[in-house]
Amino acid sequence: ASVAEAEVDLELAVHARDAALVRLAQWWGGKAEGLIVPIGRFLDLAPIAGPMEPSTKITAIYEAAGAQADAAITARQADSVRDLTLSGGPRFIGTGDVGFVFGVSVPLGGRRLAEARGGSPGRKAACGC
Repeated sequence: ASVAEAEVDLELAVHARDAALVRLAQWWGGKAEGLIVPIGRFLDLAPIAGPMEPSTKITAIYEAAGAQADAAITARQADSVRDLTLSGGPRFIGTGDVGFVFGVSVPLGGRRLAEARGGSPGRKAACGC
């Protein structure tokens, strides 16, 4: 009985290996036929070449992602502070007259509202940005 169970386990393992090879080959659009994965050192977990240094490409990608995140934070903080808004333009009246319309928008709530929206100086110092 144990021999039969071992044979079934072996067959399941072979099928799982074949399916894994197919999935691996699909990453580059290849075929799993003829693909061999050496198993001699499969469980050898010792590092092959010592500590890895990140490549300059990877370092540049992470630095660019960090700069983009910093820019998004800066933009969000700038959006949280309300600005004085001025507007103006002509208004055409149905009788043929033309008038000039001027508008001023002054934000109310001041510093307390701006801090509630996330633009407080204390938050910037606390997050280390």
